[in-house]
Amino acid sequence: MIRTGHDGNNVHSVTEELHSLIPATFTQPYERCAKLPSGRWIVMAPTLSPRIYTSTGWVESPTLSKPTVDVSATTGMAYLTDGTVWQNSESLTGQQLFSESPDPLRTYHYVDASPQGWLLSSLTGVGSPVPLLGMPVHVEGVDASVTPAVVGAGDVGVDDLSATAKPGKGSQRALWVMAPIGGSTSFRFRSPATTDNFLKLSCDTATVSNDTANAADMQLTITGTGSDSQNSPLNLKLANVASSVRWPVMVKTMKKRTVKVAVHPIGYEDANGSVLSPTYLPTKVALKEYLDNVYGLQVNVNFEINYINQKNIRFDLDGDGKTDVSSPPEPDSEMAKICVDAVGPSSVANIDVWVVAGTTLYRVVGYTFDKGSQNPRSEIIIDGGLHGDPNLDKNLVILKVFAHEIGHVMIGLGHPDGGLDPVKIYGPARLEGAEKYHPMRLMYSSVSAESLPGHRIVKKEWDLIEAWLVSQEVKGYL
Repeated sequence: MIRTGHDGNNVHSVTEELHSLIPATFTQPYERCAKLPSGRWIVMAPTLSPRIYTSTGWVESPTLSKPTVDVSATTGMAYLTDGTVWQNSESLTGQQLFSESPDPLRTYHYVDASPQGWLLSSLTGVGSPVPLLGMPVHVEGVDASVTPAVVGAGDVGVDDLSATAKPGKGSQRALWVMAPIGGSTSFRFRSPATTDNFLKLSCDTATVSNDTANAADMQLTITGTGSDSQNSPLNLKLANVASSVRWPVMVKTMKKRTVKVAVHPIGYEDANGSVLSPTYLPTKVALKEYLDNVYGLQVNVNFEINYINQKNIRFDLDGDGKTDVSSPPEPDSEMAKICVDAVGPSSVANIDVWVVAGTTLYRVVGYTFDKGSQNPRSEIIIDGGLHGDPNLDKNLVILKVFAHEIGHVMIGLGHPDGGLDPVKIYGPARLEGAEKYHPMRLMYSSVSAESLPGHRIVKKEWDLIEAWLVSQEVKGYL
């Protein structure tokens, strides 16, 4: 029998009141009801899947099939008996929602939810149950550089992906926002906040454009403060509660840095002295703009590009008219040795890139190797012929390859999808369970129509880029 419920405004605990509100008398052993944002009613029980009232009567929810404690009448978020919060077929765990503690023994059990989504839960597993008052919030990236702004952008300094992955390589227990020192990141802040039930926002290492969240959906900007990169929480304080709610929306402030890249065009000279230049070579302006957009918005890095005069190399070492290099190149391969020995790395660059006339040289479009430089894995060879899908815009492909290979220098080897070789080599942020988003990540292994626009860099990769930048500073290279 229905014992309690809410209709979007008021909570009812009298059985007669409830049965006068819901569309039809409900005799099955359901204990709680709620009016959804759509206007439909839902009934719930701790051990039964919920049912929704439609034109055909009470039916099982087609998407929400797990036993449910309660549903917020204004946000549509459902609080499940297994300790997760559900919305639009996706869920977050109690660990992700309420605690930064790594203790896996702590278990969340939801007790009640108000019509506005304020949540009362209990934390068990360590001593006596601890009551927690919280609310479901979510952050998404906003690309404010275009009009109208693109909400939900994944490559603008907000990582709402890593928290959805299974625990493991690269996963995060928080939603992350990068706050650039000397700049700003736009993000969407969603919560059940209202003018009466508002949140006060603050951060020890950043300033937020509006310190009060008083609407369910707000666009905010955040700017890093201080002079050094730091991690800190976005503090959320309930308006009428004395103590702040600990909430895992975290902020990484990053100071602005400039990385120097030297580009070395390499021409292929045959036995007769004829020279084949790289077919695809981006202009200095186009390359800088592309790299600044990819890395500037996500890790506060911009680039200084220096083009070196083309060097023509006769890869036909024995004069038989054939290329005498391995295919594809491997570390310390003939290709790497020839390029480094013939040209040499730039004395002022953090990263050297050789773009080689590639119509017959080898099959890969990019390769990061460790040879001849003061910085490990700071050299890149790119196939200037760009074999591959003929339907792709090769001028965009070459830019994507530059950004991807530079990512390997700063992040490390491997790919989130494991790469194309039979033996998979996964990168440091595999994010297992979030595979459907892999093509939109910068470090995805292949270039296709789907993955070409993908530039997303996730929190684990932010940290590795930060570590590489610090190492360059320590060595005096930045």
